[in-house]
Amino acid sequence: AHQFTLDNFKANGLGMNLSGTVTAGNLQSDAPRIQGDINATGADLPVLMELAGRFQAQKDAALLDYGKRFGSLPQDYKKFLLAAKFDLDQKSGNLSLPELSFNGLGLNVKGDMHSKNMQSPKGSINGNFDISGRNLEPVVSALEYQEIAGGLRDIHIETGINGDRKNLDLKPLVVTASFLNKKSSSAPINLSLKADTNIDLDAERLRLDQFSLNGAGLDARGNITADKFLQGPEITGAVNVAPFNLRNFMSSLGMEVPDTADKQVLTKVALSSRFSGSAKRMNIDDLKFVLDDSNLQGNLSVTDFDKPASTFTITIDRINADRYMKPVQDEKKTKPVTPETAAVAAVQLPVDTLRSLNTSGTFKIGEFIVSKIRMTNVSMTINGKDGDISISPVSADLYQGTHTGDIKVNATGKVPRLTINTVLKGVQLEPLMVDYKGKASMTGTANLSLAAVARHERAQRFAAEGRETRE
Repeated sequence: AHQFTLDNFKANGLGMNLSGTVTAGNLQSDAPRIQGDINATGADLPVLMELAGRFQAQKDAALLDYGKRFGSLPQDYKKFLLAAKFDLDQKSGNLSLPELSFNGLGLNVKGDMHSKNMQSPKGSINGNFDISGRNLEPVVSALEYQEIAGGLRDIHIETGINGDRKNLDLKPLVVTASFLNKKSSSAPINLSLKADTNIDLDAERLRLDQFSLNGAGLDARGNITADKFLQGPEITGAVNVAPFNLRNFMSSLGMEVPDTADKQVLTKVALSSRFSGSAKRMNIDDLKFVLDDSNLQGNLSVTDFDKPASTFTITIDRINADRYMKPVQDEKKTKPVTPETAAVAAVQLPVDTLRSLNTSGTFKIGEFIVSKIRMTNVSMTINGKDGDISISPVSADLYQGTHTGDIKVNATGKVPRLTINTVLKGVQLEPLMVDYKGKASMTGTANLSLAAVARHERAQRFAAEGRETRE
């Protein structure tokens, strides 16, 4: 009298078919026990998602958004199948899902979950999930992740769940993704992410301890903590990337490799850093970056992504910038790149762009080669805010002499104004010309003082005339 069984029921509606068996016991109490199995199939899951989203209280319901996005998927991806066996005992707070499976949207999910005494703070949860996806390009494209949509082939996620109502461990969490390079006939590339994951619901803290990302020559390790993840995540962590060949990595994933003058660059890249941030700010501390033969150290901070304000300190031991530039087609038309010529190019940017720049920092380079010209002990300080930009002081040792000066851009008015003050003192011309031209067309010592002021139009003419000058 206190038990009800719905045996082999079938129902359909809203484009969905339901079938199964449900038994309900202890119906005389406020905590009945319900157990059975259920199967649900349908031809258009995105429509059901969109319909459910319209009943959500939020204005921008996630289900409504995803339902619209997935509505453009091929029909085979819209079909779905859900099957589950369940046993819910409300009196004891126990829920068992010994068999759970879902197929749809290109995904196949299998798992089991068991919870005990969930009405008590000491309630426990444990289970296992296995998620796999194949040929996910249409799904990833619908989510507007175009950068990886063309290459992502398969994905596999497996994890175990253990914990209680307030604290959950996902161990091990293993995510393997397979990427296919459509520009090559080579075998797919596998990237694997492993991490010990903990979710503290009371503290709203998500931790990925000892994570590793491996594949295609990449070996990255570190840890990430996200606090207040239900409100606005505050992220802290550290990362260490062992030296790897970035050029081969990009090529194997079908990414476009920059066209550089030296095809041997981008073959040794390494990184280590601590970081913190949120949806509005970012801090990178103790940055150590290896780029081929160059070693960079520094710190970077960006606040208010809507109106970015940045501060930085960057030190590089040595770098040959010529190696990373595009191949030179005609060396006779190539002019030296200097802070002054860079300023001429900058002043031609839109006024709104110049006014939006808000930055403060210093660059120091032990040895710097650009346009074949070698400089040492390079130092410059940059400050910019509300259209008032200065690079001052600028200093470098240059062929037994010195280069000093300052550069200012004033974009507070309608037309940007450029002011340049440069002093060359004791610069030996013979070694400079040998490096720059390959022969000593001039000898002697250069002492030069230059003071120039130009507005936007004059800066444009100056830049054009500079490109046409012949030595």
